[in-house]
Amino acid sequence: MFTFNWITPAVTLLAGLSLFLFGLLLLTDGLKRMAGSALKHVLERMTSNRFKGVLAGVFVTSVI
Repeated sequence: MFTFNWITPAVTLLAGLSLFLFGLLLLTDGLKRMAGSALKHVLERMTSNRFKGVLAGVFVTSVI
């Protein structure tokens, strides 16, 4: 009779999630270093109202 081992999938899921979050951290740090205050001003202009903010979010998400 076959019994399913839950430990291996759980560890794999946690490892994958950890790598994903670490990658996001590296991406965030890289963008901050690359753009600096210029990115902040661009984002302020691009998100001056809700509609432009949603479009900017969709665009940035699709690029990343």
